[in-house]
Amino acid sequence: MMDATEWLLIWLAAGVFLQAAWLLKQSRTSRGIQAKVILLISLFTAGYWAAVRLSIGVPFLDALPYYVLMWCFLFAVLFRDEVLPQITEETVLIFNVLFAYLAFKHFSPLLLANPVLLAGFLLPTLAAVGNAFVNKPLGFKARLFFYAWFLAITIFLIGFQSLVNPTLWLALGNLTLVENGFPLPLEFQGCIGGQGPLICDRFFGPEILLLGATLLYLMIYATTLFLLVPWPQKHLPYRDTLRHWRKHLERMAGKFSIEQMEPAKAGLLLAGLLGVLLANNVLQAVDDATAISTLLLATQWLGRSPR
Repeated sequence: MMDATEWLLIWLAAGVFLQAAWLLKQSRTSRGIQAKVILLISLFTAGYWAAVRLSIGVPFLDALPYYVLMWCFLFAVLFRDEVLPQITEETVLIFNVLFAYLAFKHFSPLLLANPVLLAGFLLPTLAAVGNAFVNKPLGFKARLFFYAWFLAITIFLIGFQSLVNPTLWLALGNLTLVENGFPLPLEFQGCIGGQGPLICDRFFGPEILLLGATLLYLMIYATTLFLLVPWPQKHLPYRDTLRHWRKHLERMAGKFSIEQMEPAKAGLLLAGLLGVLLANNVLQAVDDATAISTLLLATQWLGRSPR
């Protein structure tokens, strides 16, 4: 019988693969069909690899986290353009509010002690939020800036909600890292290594499923940011490298929708989002990590298709 950590590993992998399937389903490009075929082959390959590993007595679940990370990276590299979402002013507003909420709640002493860091965080955030209330089309540079800022804070959000959620470290079985850098809460101590899907009589499958889904987004966004840098190519003149970079930037700026949001709608959205976050902070209905995961994925699932 599998123990709780092994059950959570299965949920983590399921979240990644389900999110990948949804992203590919939304793709409207011809490569989307090819991607679905490759996804199917990958799943069969994973099953075969698991069978081989298990047949020689090597626990497949011990290697599953690394396999999932490798699979996410390959997916991000191969299908980044197909699944990178188009964002709207509404999306930027939501992500910046989530970012500001977490930053001030958990890092306010650090921010207040470092004026430069505070300005670097506060100015782009205020600009992004304020833009939602200005009914004026953005130019190329502004759209590129807001898209790059969106990618940066998305990586922060996903990384943060992963690091502060101890169930992720339970799922990865990385207890050494937990004990050294991210201590387990009291309710989890003494509950490691039990049989079945429960940890301390709680079932964390849905939370880990959400974390697996957001992990795939992290790899896609991280890959995009990496490709923003105009790395010199060995057999390509620097001028051609800059031209290639310019095309990449134009493609990114084009991912920012020119559709304007009504100021009244922006105000209602801002008030509603802050109300939900503050109410959850008071009532402690769910932890911050689960709340952020849910809101991040809801924004993607209910928004526009990637293309």
